[in-house]
Amino acid sequence: MKRLLKSLLLIVLFYGTALPQNQIAAVDSNITLLGYLPIGYCKVSVPFGAHYLAITSGRGIRILDIADASHPVMVSEVNSGGNVSDIFVSGDYLYFTTEGSGFYIDENFTAGLTIVNISDPHHPVVESFYQSNERYFAVTGIDHYVYVSASSKVQIFDVSDPRKPTALSSYAINNTPKDLICYEQKLFVSAQNAGVLIYDLTDPSQPSLLGSIPVWASSVTVHDNLAAVSGNTYSVPIYSINDPANPQKLGEINSENNNDSFYAAVFSGSLLYITGSNYDQSTRFMLKTYDLTNPSAPVFKNGYFDTSGLSNSNAGRFISIEGQYALVATNDGLRILQLNDPAPPEMVSFYATNITPGHLQVIGNYAYFTYQIGNFSMNGFSIVDVSDPSCLRETGYMYLKPYAQDRPAIAVNGNRAYVIVPAISPDSARGLHVIDISDVGNPVKIQFIPLSVMLKDIIASSGDYLYFQTTNMETIYVYNISDPDNPYLSGTYEINIWDYGYAQDYFLDGNFLYVGTTKGLLILDRSAPANLQYRNFYTLPDGYYGVNGVYVSEQTAYLATQNGLLAVDISDVANPALLAGNSGFLMDVTLIGNDIYVANPGQGIFLYQLSGSNFVQEGYYDNKNYNLYKLFAHNDLIYATYEGLMIFQKGPSTAIQTEQQLTSANTFQLLSNYPNPFNPLTHIRFRLQKAAHVRLSIYNTAGQKVGQLLDAHKLPGEYELLWNAEHLSSGLYLIKMQAGNQTQTRKALLIK
Repeated sequence: MKRLLKSLLLIVLFYGTALPQNQIAAVDSNITLLGYLPIGYCKVSVPFGAHYLAITSGRGIRILDIADASHPVMVSEVNSGGNVSDIFVSGDYLYFTTEGSGFYIDENFTAGLTIVNISDPHHPVVESFYQSNERYFAVTGIDHYVYVSASSKVQIFDVSDPRKPTALSSYAINNTPKDLICYEQKLFVSAQNAGVLIYDLTDPSQPSLLGSIPVWASSVTVHDNLAAVSGNTYSVPIYSINDPANPQKLGEINSENNNDSFYAAVFSGSLLYITGSNYDQSTRFMLKTYDLTNPSAPVFKNGYFDTSGLSNSNAGRFISIEGQYALVATNDGLRILQLNDPAPPEMVSFYATNITPGHLQVIGNYAYFTYQIGNFSMNGFSIVDVSDPSCLRETGYMYLKPYAQDRPAIAVNGNRAYVIVPAISPDSARGLHVIDISDVGNPVKIQFIPLSVMLKDIIASSGDYLYFQTTNMETIYVYNISDPDNPYLSGTYEINIWDYGYAQDYFLDGNFLYVGTTKGLLILDRSAPANLQYRNFYTLPDGYYGVNGVYVSEQTAYLATQNGLLAVDISDVANPALLAGNSGFLMDVTLIGNDIYVANPGQGIFLYQLSGSNFVQEGYYDNKNYNLYKLFAHNDLIYATYEGLMIFQKGPSTAIQTEQQLTSANTFQLLSNYPNPFNPLTHIRFRLQKAAHVRLSIYNTAGQKVGQLLDAHKLPGEYELLWNAEHLSSGLYLIKMQAGNQTQTRKALLIK
């Protein structure tokens, strides 16, 4: 059931005239989520194929190419309605469990098991979703059986048909099973104070209990006849499981002076790698190596103790070994360490997943956005290929040095990105980064210009000039970037904070720079770009405060304030006039044609149109209580930052199938076309579960049929067609597939 969202109607007087107000819509309508970049804790890392790695990332998974271990890159992602808790890979299929907390796609309970075909890691396909009414924590498997842990049981699935997983029996556990692994026809269940339960899988559909290891267990790793159990923070006991009915303790690895907190372990031959935190000098990530040739007397060989400054609370929660590398999932992201035995491991890369948004700009098929990494120890800059919004792909990224402690802002101009870091403390991190983005797969920092003044996260550029804001007397700095690699200060403009307030947002339009402030809209003439001149100031009506977002279109300024949306006529800059206003706490505003989109951080995206003196609500998307920050419009799509990146379009769409839809009895599936947007070729894929007569047609938004791609009887299987739209004009088109009495539709955006 959708929440009923309410707003108070605020009557505000402006020169004796009441501002019209609008009540917020109650349900999602006319705005569709096309795709999003999953962000959040990295809990699990599972290598597969020649050089790929699947990691959890909050409410989804990311698939990374780790061929270059020093620079892993996301090649695809799979989104989920809930937090992903575990991953298991077998052959061409990836299985992940969700806990059901945190909802982006649907507010229904979305815990369950998802099966993904990863035969092409660059284009993963969700095969099925089994929805549970309770949280799922862990997953493992053997042959065509998969085992999933819930609050007090382990559920068995038959996945011989990945499109139709069948729940078989379940068996009760006297506590919550936190971890599952299969090893040599045995299932090991780590069930906290119930210990490690060992089951025989001679008949995988009917596990039989063999025995247990009587020690608190959150996870276990097994090699030959040894089991190392993680659970007690300060020790890792080693057991012989030669007789599973009666495991015997052989030895124990203990924390040195209680300075180590152990979280996870993994065997690689006779070596045991343990990850966690070390408190010797400060809380820091660690990886220790022990030789268990004699398990009764483990020998410490070497260790890695973080001194990078990446994080002070970034304990390793999961570890896997792939060749000469240790792949460690941590709170803020993935760490890859090279194993140099007998020398200590060395960290070769860090890949962030738990981020806080900065700014966003979209040019062509690429989104450029900045962010903080979860615990505020460093900033990042990423480039994401958004040509197919339903399957995002990261092309390049970099972490900014010196490390800073605040949210960066970005302006893209030509083949350069300019990033300012408004560090919250006086340090060497405040300044301007100049980044070469001519190769989107390999952004290169050209230089860093340190600035002694405190900066704000406000920046804009046009032509040969860059504008950004300092807190030093609230001054706008104007930099000349005609030589993009050597910017220099060419002008300043000091804002009178007593009269106009503090700057909060910029919008460049022709010869004007519009500055949203805490008190209103400051209009500056930039006919001489380096010499800004005051033209006028529009004071917010009573009851309105803080312009968080500004957008100017056709001589109307739209202001997203902390109290609502305002439209102001600026056709006569000397006499701005209020046109309309409504209520609600807003962070940003942007336009596509006559459609006005605003971000309400606690509620969602609202779509309005201006009709006379009123805002008429035309749509709404509920962001499920996750804060939206910035909006950006490009090619009829809306891009938004929350913790990461979300992409929306106006109108209904089937571009994302919810997990609930995947459980339906459809006999076919029309998959996302790629690329999307496209010019002029795009691949259209579909799948049939049984033979049917298939019609695949193309329609324009007026409902006119403009193409017929297929009209034939087809056998069960997967198909792919190439659509050439060179004879059509740019715009949005509908791909309609009919099989029997069922119909599905996708949207494709042609941009020439």
